[in-house]
Amino acid sequence: MEHSAGEISLDQVLDHVHVSRFHFCKIFRKNTGMTFTEYVNRYRIGRARELLADPALRISDVAYGAGFGSIARFNSLFRRETGMSPTAYRRSLTSPIP
Repeated sequence: MEHSAGEISLDQVLDHVHVSRFHFCKIFRKNTGMTFTEYVNRYRIGRARELLADPALRISDVAYGAGFGSIARFNSLFRRETGMSPTAYRRSLTSPIP
C-alpha cells in the first residue's frame, strides 16, 4: 500500500516476496478473488475517490496522486469501476441529495 502511488509491477512484488510468479498469482487470486493488477487498480480507484473530495485538486493531480501513469487510463478505469467519469463523481459529492 505504501508504494501504490508509484510504479508497481508484479515483478517488483515477486522480487520482494521471493516466490514464483505462478505460485504468487494462484495464492493471491485465491485469497482476494482478483488478480494482482485488478487489486492494485481497485485500490488506486479508492484512493482517487478520496482525493476527488478535495475540489482544489485537478483531475490530473488526482490521477497521478493515486498512482496512475496516464490520465486516459485513469479515466477509463474510473468509469469502468464507478460507472461515471471522475468529474461526474466529484460533482455527485457536492450535489445535495433530494
